[in-house]
Amino acid sequence: MVELVKNSMLLLILISNFLLLMITIILLYRYSIKPYLQKKKPPEIQDHISPLYTINFTQLRTITEIMPFPMAITDNKGLLQYANLAFQTLTMGKSKGYKNTSIENIFDQPGDQTSVITYIQLSITDKTSDNIEYSISSNDNTVPVLLSFSPIQIDSSVYCMIIARDLSETEKYIEKIAHLQKLASIGTFAAGIVHEFNNVLTGIKGYSQLARKDYTNSEMLDKAFSIIESESQRGAELCKNMNYYSSSTKINPEPVMLNDIVDTVIALQNNYLSTEGIEISTNLQALPLVLVDKFQLQQVLLNLVINARHAIMPKGGGSIEISLSLVDEEIQFHISDTGIGIDRDNVKRIFDPFYTSKGVIGKSVSNYKIKGTGLGLAVSRSIIHKHGGSIEVTSIHGKGSTFTIKLPYKPAKQVTETDIQAQLTGIPSFESRNPLKVLVIDDEMPIREMLFRALTDMDIMVTLAKNAEEGLTQCKADNYDVIFLDYVLPEMNGDKLIPVIKEHSPSSKIIFISGWDSSPQKKKNLESSVHAWIDKPFNLTQILNCLNEISTIPLTH
Repeated sequence: MVELVKNSMLLLILISNFLLLMITIILLYRYSIKPYLQKKKPPEIQDHISPLYTINFTQLRTITEIMPFPMAITDNKGLLQYANLAFQTLTMGKSKGYKNTSIENIFDQPGDQTSVITYIQLSITDKTSDNIEYSISSNDNTVPVLLSFSPIQIDSSVYCMIIARDLSETEKYIEKIAHLQKLASIGTFAAGIVHEFNNVLTGIKGYSQLARKDYTNSEMLDKAFSIIESESQRGAELCKNMNYYSSSTKINPEPVMLNDIVDTVIALQNNYLSTEGIEISTNLQALPLVLVDKFQLQQVLLNLVINARHAIMPKGGGSIEISLSLVDEEIQFHISDTGIGIDRDNVKRIFDPFYTSKGVIGKSVSNYKIKGTGLGLAVSRSIIHKHGGSIEVTSIHGKGSTFTIKLPYKPAKQVTETDIQAQLTGIPSFESRNPLKVLVIDDEMPIREMLFRALTDMDIMVTLAKNAEEGLTQCKADNYDVIFLDYVLPEMNGDKLIPVIKEHSPSSKIIFISGWDSSPQKKKNLESSVHAWIDKPFNLTQILNCLNEISTIPLTH
């Protein structure tokens, strides 16, 4: 799938670029090169610049005014002399009435970035070209752009030609590629997921049998229930992890222990590493909870570890080290390997989409059949940039590579030991100011019965329905304060059931309980129709916290 998309996209890009190039060459020849060749070159510019870049402003406007690519001309002080319509559109009107407008007033200028005017002057004096990333801001809109600076002679003076490219469309394209790359990468670590799930299930099954065998031993029961609960949570994290690889690529920061992410990545790759004779070590500073997108950062680290494995395999054994530290309010990851390294030419292009140092897709590298899609590092860079960070590589050919990730330090609200114990063992009491009537609509019998037992023990009136039809029958027969509604039901999904429920029980607070994809976008689409969304597997603390909140609201029976 990825290869098909890649080939199609590249073909379209090549065709469009070829047509654009041919049109430009024809127009340049008609209006610039041909007239120039028919007259003698002035001696003062004999060795200054190529005839191809000699033109006058009238010809320039004729050639570029309707061209789809944004283009502008400035003098050596950075004052605009010309901007075509595409450039004026891209700059959101900042270059309208462009004559002698300073280019510095158009593009954002971070304090640590070289001035636009510096690149303009270097282009004019040294007759060189540069490609630099900047951005344009207007109100709440910020557009990333890539600027290309080149010298051009117009009449008898030398100016700088700036070609701008809107990178926001490129980023959207990278996001789509990132999604495909995630799907393609599932097979890479599926064995690791299966291995982890088998470990989880073994712990749950074993301690369940021990508890049943020795149910009079309170110490054993407490130990068994603790293990079953912690292993269930571990399994839930694995499910959430796998679900991420089929969901969107938007950044969703949450409080995370970075060391746990590293541990998960190593666990997913341990089988491969031991089989290939590769040692992996860590040097991790103990950091507090920070706000990052857990699963996207995990994908980046997983990509880098997989790449490190592939780099080591041709040498037959080696080592990988992952380090984590906080330096000057900046989180730094270093992923180093003792592999074959990357040569200087490849280092420059290593983060480009579809560029791979592993050779053509499907071909072998050093007798090892390592397939390279050229997507992993491009996607990784996109993810890190969305976090406001950077990723770089240093490499010595034949000795190994080190990838460095830098992220802004964004501490999250810290969780105390008391909070953790409450989550593990504490179930909040339910003290309702109003008696609650609850309807549970779920096709899974264990979930219905568990909620029935837990809620009726707290004097909450509970009615159960095993499908949409039974749920609707109950809604027509009685009014309920709270309805726990499974998102996926045999006859009718929960989101389709909401309007019918509201028709018969408009005051009911609907709480979705779902093991299906509860993406932020899906939740947002339904937020006006439901009171809350609780992901499966949930715990009783989540259920009762939600009910305690609802019980403070005046209810209409």
